[in-house]
Amino acid sequence: KDFRFHESGSYELNIGPSNNSDLGPDPLGPSARWYDFWRRMQAGSQVEYVAQQDLGSVDANINQSDSLAIHSQYQRASGQGSQQPQSSQSAHSGGRRPGRLRCLDTFRGLCLIVMVFVNYGGGGYWFFQHSTWNGLTVADLVFPWFVFIMGTAIGYTLRRSLRRGASKRDAFLSVCRRSAILFALGVCLTSRNVPLDQLRIPGVLQRLAVAYFCVATVEIALVRAGQPEPQPCRIVEEQGQLLGHWAIFLTMPVAHTLLSLFLPVPGCPTGYLGPGGIQANGSRSNCTGGAAGYIDRLVFGDWHMYRNPTCRRTYLTYVPYDPEGLLGCLTSTFMCYLGFVAGRIFAHFKGAEYRAIVVRLCFWGIVTGSIAAGLSGLSRDTGAIPINKNLWSLSFILALSGLAFILLAALFLINDYPRLAEPLWSGSPFHYPGTNSILVYVGHELLEYYLPITWLPPSSWQPAGTHAFLLPMHLWGASFWTLVAWILHRNKMFLTV
Repeated sequence: KDFRFHESGSYELNIGPSNNSDLGPDPLGPSARWYDFWRRMQAGSQVEYVAQQDLGSVDANINQSDSLAIHSQYQRASGQGSQQPQSSQSAHSGGRRPGRLRCLDTFRGLCLIVMVFVNYGGGGYWFFQHSTWNGLTVADLVFPWFVFIMGTAIGYTLRRSLRRGASKRDAFLSVCRRSAILFALGVCLTSRNVPLDQLRIPGVLQRLAVAYFCVATVEIALVRAGQPEPQPCRIVEEQGQLLGHWAIFLTMPVAHTLLSLFLPVPGCPTGYLGPGGIQANGSRSNCTGGAAGYIDRLVFGDWHMYRNPTCRRTYLTYVPYDPEGLLGCLTSTFMCYLGFVAGRIFAHFKGAEYRAIVVRLCFWGIVTGSIAAGLSGLSRDTGAIPINKNLWSLSFILALSGLAFILLAALFLINDYPRLAEPLWSGSPFHYPGTNSILVYVGHELLEYYLPITWLPPSSWQPAGTHAFLLPMHLWGASFWTLVAWILHRNKMFLTV
């Protein structure tokens, strides 16, 4: 018979010898019914909408009263397009600023705010948590998309800077400095309250630093500095101009796949891609992550890795596994390069050639998405290479790159459509954190457990761990950092590395 489970309930299942079963709540079951998820999400979206309208109206007043701010622009040092502007700009201008694509900031800010919401707990809903192993949830989208848009910014800003005659030496030193700072910041954030001999080496910012360094360095080495961008041409001819780039970066997913499938791992089946633990009746308990986990444990050692992977609770794993490990750097760098391809499309075509931009972005979205569908077999577990965020599998990065290409094309039409005096949507409020992403990311990590961002209810309050309590608090946490980014944007304050 049908039985409806309620939030915070505790249930008993009794099975008798006559094959009759009885399922019902025990005395500790739920005492009240809470509003369902969609009603709370509707309320949250209304709050976000009101905030967007308020920020938009304030921006309009700012622009009317500050004529100098309307003409200010971002100035970027070479290679710094993947994060924030280096100098000031107007708080918001309805028209388009030369050389600046609002869709990039909107995309970056959208990823960042969803990342904040997810990291704070996502209201306690399973689809705002990372996948246990294979599969895809909303939480799995944001970090890879951030890698992608970082590559887009490299292809758009660094390439134009070098084409205009910027020094390759200065650009490379800037890339090295920035990568080192990102990596060091990442180690600090992932190693809170641990002994020095147990610092976690891999991490989110560390992965960004590696991908950024690789893509930017190859671009600096291969681009012809001081020469204008070639004339627009067919898609195949365009990619022919990037043969050197493709020859280098295609080796990365190939190496990742070959190592994952054919590297012998002691005590484990060759090509094992599972979570280990009690999976397969515990016969592969020490094989978590297969080759990826083995390489990380060999290079970093057990105490320099993440010790609480998402699979631990379900599969009762006991060996450490880091989802930001070494092997995944290969596919994440390739995903960053795919973002670079998108950035080069923007740099290659003038704004009036919006059709060519949209067609090419959609073309790459379809190509990468189709390959991902073939590799995964449109199945969670039975495909040749399942979609897996923990492994950063080839099908995973291609699927998310395909979605990113399509989303970026849509945002370009909405935010930067050249035939409209005003954009269909300014990108508010998401483009504010998109222009101050390092500050928002580091800030939300450092202040996660402090008022006024998160709090605990009185101990006597029953629904402390329910969606009704968690969702408003986590929405507020994401909104708080959006508000902080807007205030900093209004005061022309930006943190860069």
